[in-house]
Amino acid sequence: MGKRRDEMIKEIELLMHTTSCITAFQTAVIKTLRATISFQNVCFTTVDPYTLLSTGAYTDERIERIHHQLFMNEYGEQDYNRHEELVKYVPHVASLSKATCGNLMKSKRYRNVLKFAGLGDELRVAFVYKRKCWGFLSLFRNEDEPFFSDEDCTYLISIMPAIAKVLRVKSVMLPITKEWSMIKTGMIVVNDYFQPLFLNKGGEEWLSRLQKWEGLQEGDLPRPVRAVCSRVASPNTLGDVAKICMYTPDRQIVMIKASKMSGDHNQVCYTVSFERAQQEDIFHLLAEGYDFSVREKQVVERVMKGESTKQIAIYLNMSTYTVQDHLKSIFAKVGIGSRNELVWELFLKHSILDEVE
Repeated sequence: MGKRRDEMIKEIELLMHTTSCITAFQTAVIKTLRATISFQNVCFTTVDPYTLLSTGAYTDERIERIHHQLFMNEYGEQDYNRHEELVKYVPHVASLSKATCGNLMKSKRYRNVLKFAGLGDELRVAFVYKRKCWGFLSLFRNEDEPFFSDEDCTYLISIMPAIAKVLRVKSVMLPITKEWSMIKTGMIVVNDYFQPLFLNKGGEEWLSRLQKWEGLQEGDLPRPVRAVCSRVASPNTLGDVAKICMYTPDRQIVMIKASKMSGDHNQVCYTVSFERAQQEDIFHLLAEGYDFSVREKQVVERVMKGESTKQIAIYLNMSTYTVQDHLKSIFAKVGIGSRNELVWELFLKHSILDEVE
């Protein structure tokens, strides 16, 4: 398997340049994985690294039928191998059989969801790169098939960093053109089963676009919408709002936000809005896209406050020469040559679009 592991890593690195989008990359990775690991079904999702909520997923029909239950288990119940736990702890890979010491019935996810779907063991991966998670992978076997082996886990551990790196690049890929299209706002209202009740024209357009990007049927709820609704519906969630910020395939930066609403007779519904991301969220995504270091992000934040090189040096406890070196690196990454251009590229351009809209 060692040779196949090396070949897989090389193929993943090649896919970064030969696949046109995240969906194409996910499809190619799954196809390649099947040559090494046996599994029946799969769910491969990308996430907002700051909230760990889904920004889109590759699934098959069998998993799509139980996706709502899987979301509710993930956000509303304590269980084995929860995504947040996988992100926290190395090696970011775990099978349900190993976590339950071979007794899958210990898991609520297995007892209440997987078993009734005829599924057995589950192998999960959190794709972590530079301490941020960019996606999750779940592989499933049938109930009558053997558990995933330690060798299967070890193989995924070895190739996880390569996949995580490509997911990051694909998730924050900056537009080739300097033009930024405007975000059309939209709103939908869903019931407690996340079925749309009301929607305006903008909300209808966003649902259609997200369904098209994920390859879903007209009646299927896009994963980003399901994710924010599932999070805000969870009894474990603090507050009544959940949100994600994401690049769309046409290179816009959109915020999807869900709010919980209650009415008479204990009726519950959720409003979901689609709007241009807030300035802070836009900066986080652009900083990832330009691959700024932690220090470079700090320098940019001070530049946006209008501070001089000397003031930045004092605030960040570094020499003025070091600040200048960071600025040179920042200018090179963004492709500009002055502070004014930097402010325009990272902040003013998006603010003006908001005003025009």
